[in-house]
This record gives sequence, C-alpha cells and structure tokens, in this order.
Amino acid sequence: SSQTSWLVEGLIERGSNGFIVAEPKGSKSYTALALAHALALGNPWLGFQIPKRVRVAAMWREDNPAMTRNRLSKLQSAAFMEELRGWLWINTRQQSEMFLLDDPMAVRELIVNLKTIKAEFLILDVFNILHTGDENDNTEMRKVLREATNIQNQTGCQICILHHYNKSDGKSITQRMRGSSAISGFAEWIIGLE
Repeated sequence: SSQTSWLVEGLIERGSNGFIVAEPKGSKSYTALALAHALALGNPWLGFQIPKRVRVAAMWREDNPAMTRNRLSKLQSAAFMEELRGWLWINTRQQSEMFLLDDPMAVRELIVNLKTIKAEFLILDVFNILHTGDENDNTEMRKVLREATNIQNQTGCQICILHHYNKSDGKSITQRMRGSSAISGFAEWIIGLE
C-alpha cells in the first residue's frame, strides 16, 4: 500500500528485520554485499527500487577479508568509492577478529559504533558463527536473537542476518532454515536464494 515505507520497494519494509538464506556457498555473502552497495548508493537491487540512500553497516565473519574487498571493488570502481564514504561501513575479521551476539562487551561496542556512524541497516554474516549457542535449542536461540533485537532497539538500525538452509528440500523457506523455530520467528522477511 502507499502507506508502507519501503527500504527496498516491495521487498523489505523500513524498520523490519530479516534473513538472506541459502545453501553453504550459495552466494549469500555476495548477494548481501550487492544489497549493501545498492542501499548505500540508493541504486536498484535485483530489479527492486531503493527509494533513498541508506547508511549500511556489515559485519563480515565468514569470508576472508581480502575476498570481501575484492567483491566490493568488482561492484564499485575505485573512482566511485568516494561516493560510498559515510554510507557503507564494513567490518571484517581484519578490523575485529571476533564478534559474537552472546558476548555483551562485543554487542556494546557494536552499538556504540552503529550510533557513531548513524547506521540504518546492519548485515550480519553468517548466523552460525555469530554465537556460541546450540542452533537447535529454542531457548538459546531466543536469547541470541534478543541481543539482535537489543541492537535494533538501541540504535534504530534494522538487521539482516545471513543464514543457511538445512539439507531438506521441497519445504517452505522457514522449514528449510537451519536450527530452531525461534530463528525464523525473528524474521519479518526472508529472502531465499536458490
């Protein structure tokens, strides 16, 4: 409807949290980096319009930092990197080796950084290495995802978490998401990659 405020038109509402889900090595990180890049510039993403530029922060924990840099340079020529300054903030293992949602000090530091850069959208890659809990335990996953909600509440930043499918095919995206139902329960939107 015309009342809906879209971050990505027809796909991601402003203020909502969600997941990008795929098989391991299923292009989640590249897709999310392309989303971060498009949001930061206010350019369309996969044919979906982005109404206005968004300050994006991304915590890249799965990929090698050099791979993330290389992918970003493929998306953006050096001449236009200046355009991203102040709009795209990327933290890889090179900037801080560890980040866990269940580490209160790490979460506090992230909240301070997100407030400093006035981030509006945070990408966390990839869920299974961002906590020490048992992914199949509802209670533990609710606790971990409460921290993600806490980050949003304290910063106003919406959250996109990259996550894996389990091995089963032919089911809905939420049934295919790995781990407890608390994980898909956190999502207000899910983008599944095939």
